[in-house]
Amino acid sequence: MHKTFGKSMSFRTKAGMCIIEDESIVLYRTGIRGAMASVIAKIFAGIGIQRNVNRIPLTAIKRIESTPAVPAMTRAYFTVHFVKDEELHKRLIILPGIWGGGAKEYEVALEAFSSSGILVNAV
Repeated sequence: MHKTFGKSMSFRTKAGMCIIEDESIVLYRTGIRGAMASVIAKIFAGIGIQRNVNRIPLTAIKRIESTPAVPAMTRAYFTVHFVKDEELHKRLIILPGIWGGGAKEYEVALEAFSSSGILVNAV
């Protein structure tokens, strides 16, 4: 089951948590995978490659696509298409793998998006 923080909904991701707030989707990195992802992001930023967007305003989102997992092959993930600085961007939200409860977390994420009034298109 998802956690609620006031009106916010959340679900686990591969590297942390995704919290859907009233005005934005916020991605937090936690644990060892989150720390590793943060280090890699800092290295890329140091050489001029800025790849992470951790807060996406709901008003900037054009669409969200869901891709379910293929057991023993791929993880489930969501692709958020949004506008930033008048350019269209994509942000992947990758969910935990099969051993981390990924199938259940996919359902929790769909419910969190739905409860927040966000339409998710299946791919």
